[in-house]
Amino acid sequence: MEDKKINELIAIHVMGLKPQVDFGKWKEHDWALDEKGHIDEFALDIEGHNGPKCKRCYVSRCIHCDGEEIFKESCEILPPDYISDGYLTSLEMTRVFNKIMKEGNKVSLTFFNDVYGCWFNDIYVTDKNPRRAICIAILKAKNIEI
Repeated sequence: MEDKKINELIAIHVMGLKPQVDFGKWKEHDWALDEKGHIDEFALDIEGHNGPKCKRCYVSRCIHCDGEEIFKESCEILPPDYISDGYLTSLEMTRVFNKIMKEGNKVSLTFFNDVYGCWFNDIYVTDKNPRRAICIAILKAKNIEI
């Protein structure tokens, strides 16, 4: 399974994020509006660069540099990258494990030196990336189809 899908499943089923609210892809940006209800082309106003700013993904684009094409772009917010090294801190991992334990699952997690792997609720997962192994084990422990 690709990393993007694993990150989406962790975001939804473990961290409680909502697709098309906290992350997702939309046909167009949700541009900030001015007091008259028109797209605020001065939401970005830095050293001669002016343009709209998306209220959803926070992208700002200069209308002078990028032209009218910016209004045809889609808007995308990716789920957090739980697999990348360093994203999940020890505190966040503890929160994930505590959340699963509160749902009645017992947690045991062990890493091995030579091959990255983890035991989690009697589920063994190996992967080159230890954080990916943890994410997959958590999803399997929650009976999430991966």
